[in-house]
Amino acid sequence: YIASIDDSPARLSDIEVTEVGDWSPDGESVVFSSTDGDRTGIHVRNPDGVNQRQMTCAKDYHATWSPDSKKLAFISERDGNADIYVMDRDAMDDLCPDKNDSRLEAYQLTETDEKESDISWSPDGNWFAVSISRRVVIYNVQYQEVWRSEDHPSTVSAIAWSGNKELATACYGRVTFFGSSSGEVHQELEWKGSLVSMVLSPNGDVVACGSQDNSVHFWRRSTGQDSMMQGYPTKPSNLAFDHSGTLLATGGSDIVLVWSFEGDGPEGTYP
Repeated sequence: YIASIDDSPARLSDIEVTEVGDWSPDGESVVFSSTDGDRTGIHVRNPDGVNQRQMTCAKDYHATWSPDSKKLAFISERDGNADIYVMDRDAMDDLCPDKNDSRLEAYQLTETDEKESDISWSPDGNWFAVSISRRVVIYNVQYQEVWRSEDHPSTVSAIAWSGNKELATACYGRVTFFGSSSGEVHQELEWKGSLVSMVLSPNGDVVACGSQDNSVHFWRRSTGQDSMMQGYPTKPSNLAFDHSGTLLATGGSDIVLVWSFEGDGPEGTYP
């Protein structure tokens, strides 16, 4: 379903949806995944609910738009193992029975025995990051590998860009910032806990992570100081800053809790 703030929800899809993905940056398409029989795959549709099109025809998910809205990256288990594929917006999967004669089709980016779990484009679209088990791998716009990290202490649970020049990763015990072009470690923020989600403030100074112990832990990069909000009934797996970086919305409850980072921040306050 889709709705504006003032309107009632309207049904967006006519099939069973297993995952709602990105809204394209140009605002023209919403992508979602399905395992509904022969409709299994990734679909796109206009926000007004018309022009639904099936793009892939396999067990595909975690679809992510490129910043220019011209490409989609996604995880596919079409060969039995989760690998990363990229395709043009106007392409069609060669697994689809009604594929036309176009040469545009899905391009396989990775082929490993390990599990790929996260995909992220840099804001300018020049870099493409993939988390593979305990490592993160960076590709350029030609899909050539530029660098890969050493093993993290555990599986990489989240990745996020800080502008175009840094990539952040979260895992058990720490958040690490890498230079996007070199892979050089710029900063490590440590905390003894299992981090399951991550978001950066728009200016890149505040790093907030949901934790396995049902808390939200955050750091200020400029000072290195850290703090936490606790008492959630479940682990906060969804976090989002507003465009100003003043408000942080968090999941982990049957309601959305919003914290203010204005002034001295949320320490010692209530949502």
